Amino acid sequence: MRPCTILLVVALTGACGGGDDGGGDEHVGSADTSGGGETSAGSTAGTTAGTTAGTSASTATTAGTSASDSGGSSGETGTGSTGDAPLGCANTALQVCEDFETGAAGAYPEGWDKRATGTWLGNGMGIATDAAYRGAQSLRIDGGDNGAQWLAYQGDLGGLATEHWGRMFVRVQTPAPWPQDGVLHGDFFEARGPYGENNVNNVRWGIVENTQQYFQWIYNVQRSSDEFGTGTEYVYQWDGEWFCMEWHHDQVGQTATLWLDGVEVEAITQGPETSPEIPVFDDISVGFANYQIASPQFVVWIDEVALDDARIGCDSV
Repeated sequence: MRPCTILLVVALTGACGGGDDGGGDEHVGSADTSGGGETSAGSTAGTTAGTTAGTSASTATTAGTSASDSGGSSGETGTGSTGDAPLGCANTALQVCEDFETGAAGAYPEGWDKRATGTWLGNGMGIATDAAYRGAQSLRIDGGDNGAQWLAYQGDLGGLATEHWGRMFVRVQTPAPWPQDGVLHGDFFEARGPYGENNVNNVRWGIVENTQQYFQWIYNVQRSSDEFGTGTEYVYQWDGEWFCMEWHHDQVGQTATLWLDGVEVEAITQGPETSPEIPVFDDISVGFANYQIASPQFVVWIDEVALDDARIGCDSV
């Protein structure tokens, strides 16, 4: 791994929470970070990962180009396009698919539950009827001041523990909170498993916001005692719209990839040369966690979460 750059050290050592013992920044100052200077696919401008957090980007890119939408209107849905495969979780070929269409408001869907460890604070998570990508319901997470709220798949992961593709649709209410100083780190995905002796790795896909109201996407691994990660440039903004988030993890090949609306975020693609430390996963969770005080709180909706042994895609399912 290459030597860490100044900005990524600020973002990860000041932003990332702890492991499963209840949040906070107990590992601050011990991150082993690298990468970050590359431009993500689709990026057009903004700070590089080697500049200071006070530098702003001039053009935003994928997964949001403005911050003017109020979000959260009742019954609002996305506009997924059709394809050969059935839409949403009607595609029974997928190994795991949850569209939150069954179950009462405020509850968790069958086969999923709030993770027993590594969750703390937050202001509530459950099925909601105020927004959906398709259908009438989704998972809503109210972040509160800070906290980690994870919905874990309860079924047998089987081969998905070693290699899987994932897909979900995500919406962040705007105006979103931004840090008044420093950074604000949030995660949408976390999967855990043993890696090495007396160590558990929490593998995350998330974002880090700066004070200029731009954010970067990050690949972040929280070890039991420290952490590391890589990040894109700070070129993203929230627009209050649904976006498609896909990922792939391969424990044997030690590769990890993130796509946003079908475009690979190349700056944080992981391979053996970056030592991503992907374990065989014991659990896979979606939700939201933020590790610094957010005001107003983050409100996040997640819909049509799918896991499979092949890439799922955004448009047809």
